Amino acid sequence: MSFESLAVAGRECGACTACCVELAIVTDDMVKMEGVACRHCQADGGCAIYAARPQLCREYFCGWRCIPALDDAWRPDLSGVMILHEPPVPGYDAPLAISLVVLGGPEVVESDRFAMLVAGFIDRGTPTHLNLPGKAGFWSHKQLLNEDLAPAIRARELARVKALIWGFYAHLRSRPPVAKTEAQVVQAWPAEGGAPA
Repeated sequence: MSFESLAVAGRECGACTACCVELAIVTDDMVKMEGVACRHCQADGGCAIYAARPQLCREYFCGWRCIPALDDAWRPDLSGVMILHEPPVPGYDAPLAISLVVLGGPEVVESDRFAMLVAGFIDRGTPTHLNLPGKAGFWSHKQLLNEDLAPAIRARELARVKALIWGFYAHLRSRPPVAKTEAQVVQAWPAEGGAPA
């Protein structure tokens, strides 16, 4: 499946460069750690080598760009949330999983909008991770939310959903940072290319 074919008409990256900073890039010519701006990322948005960008970058597609229900305010640089498509999670029928990478501060996670986004994915049976990126040179921490949040979502208890999300967010923030090296990033990279699971 090509995410490009699912793009919402007219929805463009604009000045957003979240993926150019937050995602790792491993190619024969470059190893870029998460949390570090790609050397080809332009200050006003866009890629200096867009026509010749790595295959990995050609294949990556922002979740916001292909989910019609999300409005323009969900663009990652505006919302503080980057939506990643991930491989399926064992035990779930969904063809892919979602990882909600929190780029903004606590106010993002505390919002009704974020809780309703999480609830919408889980209500549709999509495995949904809360993902807190580490600082440059450190692993991110993530948590699958479905089983813990499903009862509150079924009961339509927004306050309880928000409290549970906040609890997981606080737990992930309290975990000690774990340093990683470029060699570990390369080792974790799938042999066939693409982002590691």
